[in-house]
Amino acid sequence: MRKIAVANLKGGVGKSTTTLFLSEHWSHFHNLRVLVIDLDPQANSSYMLLSRDGVEHAEKARQTLPHLFEDLGNGGMRNAMSYVVLRASDVKEINDRTRRALVSVVPSMPRVWFQQHDFDRAAYIRGRDPTTSCAILLADFCREVEGQYDCVVFDCPPGFGTLARAALQLADIVIAPTIADYTSMRSLQDFATLGLSHTLQLDPTRQMYVVVSKFTGTIAQKQALDVLTRSYRVVPHPIPMRDQVQLAAERQSTKQRTYASKYERPLYRPLKPYVKGMSDWLHDAIFNRRVDSD
Repeated sequence: MRKIAVANLKGGVGKSTTTLFLSEHWSHFHNLRVLVIDLDPQANSSYMLLSRDGVEHAEKARQTLPHLFEDLGNGGMRNAMSYVVLRASDVKEINDRTRRALVSVVPSMPRVWFQQHDFDRAAYIRGRDPTTSCAILLADFCREVEGQYDCVVFDCPPGFGTLARAALQLADIVIAPTIADYTSMRSLQDFATLGLSHTLQLDPTRQMYVVVSKFTGTIAQKQALDVLTRSYRVVPHPIPMRDQVQLAAERQSTKQRTYASKYERPLYRPLKPYVKGMSDWLHDAIFNRRVDSD
């Protein structure tokens, strides 16, 4: 089971949207069973997959990341699958029960911010490193669900806190979304050099892929994309900044919609060429190793 962390220091660069697009496309087109573990207290990927009503229903059923941490703090978790919302995507084709593939999620909630603070403090009191302790807990959880999924995608919070570092330590691959502008590129540089390489002893040249999001195609952004491509392994399918990205990412209710209505027939122009191209390229690079990106 592959473990993939979608992460970056900067917020607003498309981490949750990238998580959504990858999980749905890997499931729909590559028949993968994908588990999203939403580690971001902003819970954007949870709302994108489940809708607000769906997240509230998961909270009542104790199927959330806060409940997992709460149970662990009280002596041990229940069966790992009891924290998972099994068929989370709103794409009808993915939810066809005759298919092997599916997208599931362990939803997050804002109170994870406070649980992380309490978790860190308790670890320090016991003389333990919070990141290592959190990574062990996440590794145990992943081990419990390994037979049920082909990959786990961690949607990490912005920054370099305990949850993000733990997921990055566990991950086989890091996907770093960024915007092609100076501030985002500087943040990406610090993330790769100071975070992955120096702090976690990971090799960004072999373990990190960069997805360019919110791409407008201006001269400045094209120049920035050229710089990024010379510096990192950049997925050659920038995702546009258009209204249809928001329309695809926002799930207003628990109702389902077809793949075509979500990705092929939104306003203005279809998303499919961009998102499917990005997802297929990363699938080949991560799962099939067909892409020569060294």
